Amino acid sequence: MERGTFDYAKLPKIYAIAILAKNILPTETFHTVANLRSEIGEIIDSQLTFITIELAKFDKIVTEIETDLDKLVYTMKTLHTTEPTQYPAFWNEEWLRVCWGI
Repeated sequence: MERGTFDYAKLPKIYAIAILAKNILPTETFHTVANLRSEIGEIIDSQLTFITIELAKFDKIVTEIETDLDKLVYTMKTLHTTEPTQYPAFWNEEWLRVCWGI
Protein backbone atom coordinates (compact mmCIF):
# COMPACT_ATOMS: atom_id res chain seq x y z
CA MET A 1 0.00 0.00 0.00
CA GLU A 2 1.33 3.41 -0.91
CA ARG A 3 1.18 6.27 1.49
CA GLY A 4 -0.89 9.16 0.23
CA THR A 5 -2.84 12.18 1.28
CA PHE A 6 -6.51 12.30 1.99
CA ASP A 7 -8.76 15.29 2.58
CA TYR A 8 -10.76 14.16 5.61
CA ALA A 9 -12.74 17.42 5.57
CA LYS A 10 -14.55 16.15 2.46
CA LEU A 11 -15.96 13.11 4.23
CA PRO A 12 -19.72 13.21 4.80
CA LYS A 13 -20.91 14.01 8.30
CA ILE A 14 -21.82 11.15 10.63
CA TYR A 15 -24.95 11.30 12.78
CA ALA A 16 -25.40 8.93 15.73
CA ILE A 17 -29.07 8.93 16.73
CA ALA A 18 -30.21 7.43 20.04
CA ILE A 19 -33.95 7.06 20.66
CA LEU A 20 -34.49 6.30 24.33
CA ALA A 21 -37.64 5.32 26.19
CA LYS A 22 -36.31 6.78 29.45
CA ASN A 23 -34.42 9.90 30.46
CA ILE A 24 -30.64 9.88 30.85
CA LEU A 25 -29.63 13.51 30.34
CA PRO A 26 -30.08 16.33 32.87
CA THR A 27 -31.82 18.56 30.31
CA GLU A 28 -35.45 19.61 30.11
CA THR A 29 -35.77 19.26 26.34
CA PHE A 30 -36.70 15.94 24.76
CA HIS A 31 -33.99 16.14 22.12
CA THR A 32 -30.33 17.07 22.35
CA VAL A 33 -27.80 17.67 19.58
CA ALA A 34 -24.14 17.48 20.60
CA ASN A 35 -20.64 17.38 19.16
CA LEU A 36 -17.55 15.77 20.64
CA ARG A 37 -15.72 18.25 22.88
CA SER A 38 -12.47 18.18 24.83
CA GLU A 39 -12.29 18.54 28.60
CA ILE A 40 -11.92 22.33 28.14
CA GLY A 41 -14.98 22.58 25.90
CA GLU A 42 -13.36 22.86 22.47
CA ILE A 43 -15.09 21.00 19.64
CA ILE A 44 -12.83 18.10 18.70
CA ASP A 45 -14.72 16.95 15.62
CA SER A 46 -17.62 18.72 13.94
CA GLN A 47 -18.03 15.84 11.49
CA LEU A 48 -19.58 13.62 14.18
CA THR A 49 -22.92 14.69 15.67
CA PHE A 50 -24.82 12.89 18.43
CA ILE A 51 -28.60 13.27 18.55
CA THR A 52 -30.47 11.97 21.58
CA ILE A 53 -34.27 11.77 21.74
CA GLU A 54 -35.76 10.95 25.13
CA LEU A 55 -39.36 9.85 24.58
CA ALA A 56 -40.29 10.16 28.27
CA LYS A 57 -39.66 13.93 28.13
CA PHE A 58 -41.96 14.42 25.14
CA ASP A 59 -45.28 15.39 26.67
CA LYS A 60 -47.17 17.15 23.87
CA ILE A 61 -50.75 16.16 23.19
CA VAL A 62 -52.14 15.83 19.66
CA THR A 63 -53.45 19.41 19.55
CA GLU A 64 -49.96 20.74 20.38
CA ILE A 65 -48.18 18.91 17.55
CA GLU A 66 -46.74 21.46 15.09
CA THR A 67 -43.56 20.27 13.39
CA ASP A 68 -42.56 17.12 11.54
CA LEU A 69 -40.21 16.34 14.44
CA ASP A 70 -43.18 16.58 16.83
CA LYS A 71 -45.17 14.23 14.59
CA LEU A 72 -42.33 11.72 14.37
CA VAL A 73 -41.61 11.67 18.11
CA TYR A 74 -45.31 11.52 19.02
CA THR A 75 -45.68 8.57 16.64
CA MET A 76 -42.67 6.74 18.09
CA LYS A 77 -43.98 7.25 21.62
CA THR A 78 -47.63 6.31 21.06
CA LEU A 79 -48.04 4.07 18.00
CA HIS A 80 -47.80 0.83 19.99
CA THR A 81 -50.62 1.85 22.37
CA THR A 82 -52.99 3.67 20.02
CA GLU A 83 -56.11 2.02 18.60
CA PRO A 84 -56.93 2.67 14.92
CA THR A 85 -59.98 4.68 15.95
CA GLN A 86 -57.71 7.06 17.87
CA TYR A 87 -55.18 7.79 15.10
CA PRO A 88 -54.49 11.53 14.81
CA ALA A 89 -55.18 13.13 11.43
CA PHE A 90 -51.48 13.73 10.72
CA TRP A 91 -50.88 9.96 10.67
CA ASN A 92 -52.51 10.06 7.23
CA GLU A 93 -49.53 12.00 5.87
CA GLU A 94 -47.79 9.78 3.34
CA TRP A 95 -44.30 10.02 4.84
CA LEU A 96 -45.57 8.72 8.20
CA ARG A 97 -47.68 5.98 6.62
CA VAL A 98 -44.65 4.76 4.67
CA CYS A 99 -42.35 4.91 7.71
CA TRP A 100 -44.59 2.97 10.03
CA GLY A 101 -46.69 0.87 7.69
CA ILE A 102 -49.95 2.29 9.00
